[in-house]
Amino acid sequence: MARFVLNVAVGFAAGLLLAIALPLAFGARPLTVLSGSMAPTLATGDVVVAEHVRPAQVRPGDVVTYRSPAGTPITHRVRAIHRHGSIYAVVTRGDANNAVERWTIASDGDLSRALYRVPLAGRLLARTSSRTGRFVLLVAPLLLLGAWEIRRIWRPRETPA
Repeated sequence: MARFVLNVAVGFAAGLLLAIALPLAFGARPLTVLSGSMAPTLATGDVVVAEHVRPAQVRPGDVVTYRSPAGTPITHRVRAIHRHGSIYAVVTRGDANNAVERWTIASDGDLSRALYRVPLAGRLLARTSSRTGRFVLLVAPLLLLGAWEIRRIWRPRETPA
């Protein structure tokens, strides 16, 4: 039973790692949702994997991440997008918000479109960035592995009959 639980835990951790880290090899990036402005579509603590796109590729209904004038990333749904020469006028709104944001972006501007979300993974990532989280993530498994090996070495050997 313990082996089954260990295999399930390792499989879950590997799947979570692949879902978040593998897209980096293909140019996508994981972003942690920090507010409830996109609830219920995206909850606080979810990780959104987003790909870099040109503004011409964005359509109403897409969930995009852009930089606010203050420089913080914002992930909201596109309500409308219009081209004016080499500038795009975009209207976005969080699913849980009443107000819309109106902003512009150049045709070569930095914009990302959400591909998928990994529920609650951001909470796990936030915890692993603390000193205790790094200990639990790195040192504790090494200690468990060491204890397992010591137990294996000191265990009495079975003699063949």
